[in-house]
Amino acid sequence: MIITGTEDTYRTRAKVDTAANRSNIGELALASIGESSYKGNTKTVVNEDSEKRDTFEVCIDILNVDEARLITEVNVKDRTDFGGNFLIGEDILERFDLVVDPTCENFDGVDEIEEMRE
Repeated sequence: MIITGTEDTYRTRAKVDTAANRSNIGELALASIGESSYKGNTKTVVNEDSEKRDTFEVCIDILNVDEARLITEVNVKDRTDFGGNFLIGEDILERFDLVVDPTCENFDGVDEIEEMRE
């Protein structure tokens, strides 16, 4: 997971996992941004249990490094796709009240999260 941003606010490019409640994207907490924002980047991943899960790539704002660490630790256990990207579930987005930016504007100055853990 790559984190960018200032000392107080970090932004990460991540994949959002809609399998948490199996609802369609329009019913998610992200719906205020608009379902059409995700269609170009949406793909279906079939896991080992043959459960289909829709994922789409977005940018999210993270308030501090501690939240970034917790989100990573929660998701690294069972929510990584075959490309090694972390999947952030809807439950995690709601828990931390994360802001989603599907356009990923002003997304530069990257740091790996491993560097933040040191």
